[in-house]
This record gives sequence, structure tokens and C-alpha cells, in this order.
Amino acid sequence: PILLPWAFFNGEISTLYEWDEYNEPTAWVFIMVVAVMGGVRAYVQNLVLKYNSPLTLAAANILIQALTIVVSIFLFDTQTSFELDCGIVVSLAGYALYTMQKTMGNKKKAPPKPDVEKGSIRTEEAPLLVGGTEPTKP
Repeated sequence: PILLPWAFFNGEISTLYEWDEYNEPTAWVFIMVVAVMGGVRAYVQNLVLKYNSPLTLAAANILIQALTIVVSIFLFDTQTSFELDCGIVVSLAGYALYTMQKTMGNKKKAPPKPDVEKGSIRTEEAPLLVGGTEPTKP
């Protein structure tokens, strides 16, 4: 819908009738599915940014691009070159290493729980344990 006015003003709308697949319902369904998937991807990117860092989003985008290439190779029976295959493998391996590092890095030990009775807690962390004010009795 955003590009529709642009297509109208530059004259591409008038050439729509010349499209070979104009009367094919499957072509229009495919276009609608692609549009919906674009919206879903935008929503998922916002979710990734909400819960993760921009670096994670960048890594996820690289994964999406590599997987798009892999799917299109099989879908359109595309011949690949050695360089393309190596690039896909390097991209997927890089994403896997980033994910592994991020997962392993998040498994830090929790800080030890303070033992209030033994005095191993600072008073700033537990202001109610500092004496001086007793609750008033009604």
C-alpha cells in the first residue's frame, strides 16, 4: 500500500494489465503472502530489538539473508559457484558462533546470596536491617 501512490504517479499502474500473470489467482496469492511475510518480519525485528541488542538483530538479518539464498537456490534450481557456497557456509558458521558465544556468555554464575545473620551484607543493600526505627504500635 505504501508504494501504490508511487506506482500511480510514475505510470507503472497502467502497465499492470500487460503482466502475463494478471489473471492468475495464484500469482496474486503469492504477492499477498510475500507482503504478509514482510510485515511479520518487521514485527519480529521489533521483538528482537525489544529483548536483545542491535548486534543480535544484525546477526539475525545475516542469517535471514543466507537462508533466503539457500531457499531460492532450491526453489528456482539455481546453479551455484564455489564462492557462493563458501560465502553461505561462512555466514551460517559465523551466526552459529555468535549464537554459541552469546548463549555461553549468558551462563554466568549468580552472585552469592548474602547471609544477613552472619553480617555478610552491606547495610546499603538492606536499609530495613539498620537499627534505629522500630515499627510503632497502635
